[in-house]
Amino acid sequence: MMFYWRIRKYLPGAVRYQIEIRRCRAAQERLDRKRPPSNSALESGAVNQYVQDWSELHQWRRDLITREYRRKLDRLSVPMPSYDDDRYWEIVDCVLTGEEIRCLTTEGEIAAKAALREEQKHRREVKAFWLTWITGLGGTLIGVISVWPK
Repeated sequence: MMFYWRIRKYLPGAVRYQIEIRRCRAAQERLDRKRPPSNSALESGAVNQYVQDWSELHQWRRDLITREYRRKLDRLSVPMPSYDDDRYWEIVDCVLTGEEIRCLTTEGEIAAKAALREEQKHRREVKAFWLTWITGLGGTLIGVISVWPK
């Protein structure tokens, strides 16, 4: 894993996201394997530790997803949903680092996906328009050359 941290800054954003989300999923699977039995672990505090670890992993995953939507929308020059609207954003307190992270809510993720799809659709339509024109002009040119007197 040390190799990843050395080359991380040179990797494309999509590859970094895939690696980080895999690391998060692997950590979630490891945590699920260490899940304490619910009947005897209440006195020892193992359930409380499990819930805290699960919460940290959930916050990490949500932060990764928010950063990925931000990267995709920035690449297409589309604004993120409004930070002022509490329906789209929520502040998540990270217990280990003590910092506050603004993450998209589920409704915010839906709004970001809609904006992303709309912009991608618009760009596809523009490309299709120009491709149609170029194909038509190419066909016209071939038609003129074929009937040209020899």
